[in-house]
Amino acid sequence: MNFPRIVITGIECITPAGSGKDALLSALKKGKSLTSKIDSFCISDLPPPVGVLVPDFDAKSIMNVHQIKRLDKSGQFFLAAGKMAINDSQIMSAQPNLQKTGIFEGSSLGGLNSILDEHSTLVNQGPGHINPFMIIKGMNGIAGSLLAMEYKINGPVLNFSNGSVSSASAIYSAFHMLRAKEIDVAIAGGSEAPINYNIYSIFGKVGAMCPNTDNPEKACRPFDISRSGLILGEGGGCIVMERLDDALRRKAHIYAEISGVAMTNDAYNPVAPEEDAIQQSRCVQLAIDNSKINIEDIGFIASHGTSTILNDRIESVAINKIFGEKAQNIPVTAMKSILGHSLGACTIIEMIGGIMAMNDSFVPMIANLEEVDPQCNLSFVMHQALQKNVKSFLIKNSSFGGKNTAIVIRKF
Repeated sequence: MNFPRIVITGIECITPAGSGKDALLSALKKGKSLTSKIDSFCISDLPPPVGVLVPDFDAKSIMNVHQIKRLDKSGQFFLAAGKMAINDSQIMSAQPNLQKTGIFEGSSLGGLNSILDEHSTLVNQGPGHINPFMIIKGMNGIAGSLLAMEYKINGPVLNFSNGSVSSASAIYSAFHMLRAKEIDVAIAGGSEAPINYNIYSIFGKVGAMCPNTDNPEKACRPFDISRSGLILGEGGGCIVMERLDDALRRKAHIYAEISGVAMTNDAYNPVAPEEDAIQQSRCVQLAIDNSKINIEDIGFIASHGTSTILNDRIESVAINKIFGEKAQNIPVTAMKSILGHSLGACTIIEMIGGIMAMNDSFVPMIANLEEVDPQCNLSFVMHQALQKNVKSFLIKNSSFGGKNTAIVIRKF
């Protein structure tokens, strides 16, 4: 069966590199970790906090005070990125059918930090001091609703709280609804803002965080023999997706094509990936089959690469399992080494980064990868970016709960 091709006509993001896709591209070219010390809070029984923060985010420059009051920082990132992506695509100038335009928002934690802060207010000061906007401020998906109100979008407005694959889930759903012609336009992406006392404390207690924070810029080191845990990041991103024929008809600028998507589940453990990586590798195979490209056409892999001992090792198993000997010829990058782990927003941010890099003919390097773990025997991009003309790339992610996603992006 011949399905319609799905392309990306708008791209924007808010990341630790700054506001906009060009800032992200610049950071990926430099290849240096953006991790720094966090001065806004400290936690008595954890190492000094470090993270990868969005610098100088000015919500007032892109949204009104009523929107700001109703949104957690995570939601502000999504609304800002959504508006920026819509403007970048110029889709509204084409007067799309707003009843067949959808918004697909992904966030692992959404407004959880605001909920926890308000709970503290409730306990310490009583219900009379609770913020009246909390009923929506703490709700996952409210940013997508406010974006719909801004542009009078009447199609589906969906939210996905699916761990680290939340924004991938949003893109997956948008892709299939566009293919099925249930909608004509999709604004898809995600956001996260986990760098605060509440969320940092939770992740610290889980033991997933890097304990070696004396030298923040060196803390996140995916696939390195000395890696010891993830570093939290924050941000958000959105893309505008359309069917190719519609994009060509309105003479839109096309950044790339989403040629294949897939999702699988380990059904193994709530927090640990499946040891033999069968479902991770099956997910990649499904995405490649869905895209109808050859394995040889994969120019690089944007790995999940969290810098945790278990995830990096098992992800390496998955990649070797599906690509076999050819894995040694495929460059592998890990953008979390530069940007940190933005949880539910990681797929959209790394997808945008990958598209920008592909269109600029290079593969981003992995920051701080100095000595490769022998159990992670892949062709990693080390020490400097790799100049390469790329036809397509694969982005793969995984999450607590055993959820796996893979997306194939093709140059247009």
